[in-house]
Amino acid sequence: MSYETNMTTREEYYPPPRTKTEVENIDLTFISDEWSADMLRDAMNAVVLSQLEPEMHTNEIDVWTYLSAYSPPLGEGFMFCRDKVIGRIQANMQISHSGSSLAFTMRHLEAVAKLGFLKYRDSFKR
Repeated sequence: MSYETNMTTREEYYPPPRTKTEVENIDLTFISDEWSADMLRDAMNAVVLSQLEPEMHTNEIDVWTYLSAYSPPLGEGFMFCRDKVIGRIQANMQISHSGSSLAFTMRHLEAVAKLGFLKYRDSFKR
């Protein structure tokens, strides 16, 4: 494997943030609306906080992996779903939300989990 191929592989891999410090250090300047960036950062922090809860350890749930595979039930979306893991993420958010801002934030968080951060970021460049 050449050095150039190695670099590309490393650049494509961007693990989800696992600590508050990692969340704080993520560059979200590609999101032009500062409030939206703050809500996403808060949601990523909520995933980190949720991961620390005893129930996640007891049930061996990796919250990022769970979110990457989860889709809310049709007709409920993230606003009305009663999933326990999703509920813990939402409960750990520090920013207050309206129903629409919660749905908006959760969809962006879902995209980060499913696409990976770099592909999510690149989707803003189109």
